[in-house]
This record gives sequence, structure tokens and C-alpha cells, in this order.
Amino acid sequence: MTLPKATSAYGKSFLARKLERGRTLLATIRKMTAADSIYQAFAGALLARLGRRDEAEAILAGMKAQKGYVPSFQLAMLHLGLGQTDDTFRYLEKAYEDRSTNLFDWVSLDP
Repeated sequence: MTLPKATSAYGKSFLARKLERGRTLLATIRKMTAADSIYQAFAGALLARLGRRDEAEAILAGMKAQKGYVPSFQLAMLHLGLGQTDDTFRYLEKAYEDRSTNLFDWVSLDP
């Protein structure tokens, strides 16, 4: 991945550090994906945001092909990362119907 144009050496250094943090975070999440599908969803959403859509879509397809239950909230998170708004809301509604506890961990409520 190439860095965007920066106007100064500081700007280039700042962007390089951000990119490296993203790579480090992705490597850590990938190690954790075997443990829980929530990390697969995190990794897919991060990959999509980094512009690596093919890898993100492969994770999504793998999650949908899994035998057993895959939490709707996790699928919503991945669709959000891919910018697929309609599918994001469809899975968020399903998570609400399923009474997903993850849904309420991420939704900010204003009393």
C-alpha cells in the first residue's frame, strides 16, 4: 500500500506510523480469529476499511458458509466495513430480533 501525499516530512512520518499500527492490529486480530468469530468480523471490517475488499469478502463468505450459528451482529459489522448499508441494517434488525447482547454493547443510548 502506498502512502497518500503528505506536505511535510512530519506528515509522511505520521502516515507511516498510522499504517504500521493498522498492520500490527490486523496481525493481532488474525491470530485471534481462530478463537472466536467476533474477531473474524473485526478483521474483515478492518480489511475492508484498508481497501482490501477481496480479503474482507472472503471472510464474509466464510462466515456465512460456517455450520452452526453466526451472530447477526457480526455479519452486520462486516457489511458495514464493506460499505453495504442495506445488508448492514438487515443484519442489525436480525440481531435486534435475536436479542443480541453484542448489539447493546455497541449502541450508545441517550436517556
